[in-house]
Amino acid sequence: MNDDHRERGKDSAGRGQEDTVPSPQVRSASPIDWLRLLRESDERSLPGRASRLPLVYWDPDPDGWHMFVGGEASLAAYEESRLAYLHGAFLGCILLVQVCLEHMLAGLFRMAGDDNVDRQSYRTVLIRARDESYLSSEEWELFERLRTVRNPYAHTRPPTSPEALPARALATHQASPDLMEEDARQAISALMSLMRRSPFFAPER
Repeated sequence: MNDDHRERGKDSAGRGQEDTVPSPQVRSASPIDWLRLLRESDERSLPGRASRLPLVYWDPDPDGWHMFVGGEASLAAYEESRLAYLHGAFLGCILLVQVCLEHMLAGLFRMAGDDNVDRQSYRTVLIRARDESYLSSEEWELFERLRTVRNPYAHTRPPTSPEALPARALATHQASPDLMEEDARQAISALMSLMRRSPFFAPER
């Protein structure tokens, strides 16, 4: 329903109430019923979306063009990572940011005539991007840290593993949902910043 986890009501099992079956008569619900549920959900999630919009908003008439050298997949991942953050789908945002960046960096190497990038790990691609000055040292450090954050989301880890979300939340004295939101905020902020400069952005002349 695109509701922010902060705005979700909780049932006795701790689930968001809008994630549960709305009524025993759900199979007989009409299109108008579904439209009403969507409108109610939109209304509940509006404050959260409004608070996150400034971070992912891009002027539809900017002074240049994005360069999606990673092809259609990089464009889709860029747009969907922004939508995911806007609607509070923080895990999806974290994963999509890496998808976008990996496709973009690989595209730059392919444009330079290097097809070996397809057989290299994401970490190796990040290191090479730093060495080729596609990423600054500061950007590399940030994306490398985000890579280590992303891995336990994408691949299972024991809950007690230092990289796992429960262990990190315990170590930082944060609630797991808040920590996941912060991970997403850092990931999408880094991507939005990157997409505002060359070779990922071409200013209008």
